[in-house]
Amino acid sequence: MPISLALGSNLPSPAGTPRQTLDAALLCLEELGQVTAVSRYYETAPVGYADQPTFLNAAALLETTLEPETLLKRLLDIEREFG
Repeated sequence: MPISLALGSNLPSPAGTPRQTLDAALLCLEELGQVTAVSRYYETAPVGYADQPTFLNAAALLETTLEPETLLKRLLDIEREFG
C-alpha cells in the first residue's frame, strides 16, 4: 500500500541538525517498507507562532504492507525518537 508522508524539523534532535534529523528519519522509514520517492528539502517560514527557526520540510512515498494502526504506531515511535 503506498503512503504519502510529510516530514519536517526546525530544531536540533538526537540525530543532529534538522537536515540530519530528516535524513535519519528517512532511514527509519526504510524499516517500515520501501521508500520509493523523496522530494528535495524545502526551507519554510514558521506559521502561527512565528518566533522560531525556519523549518526544513520534505515529502516521501512509502510502500508498506503494514496495517494502518501498526503503521501509525511505528511512525509515532519514530517521531518520539527524534523529539
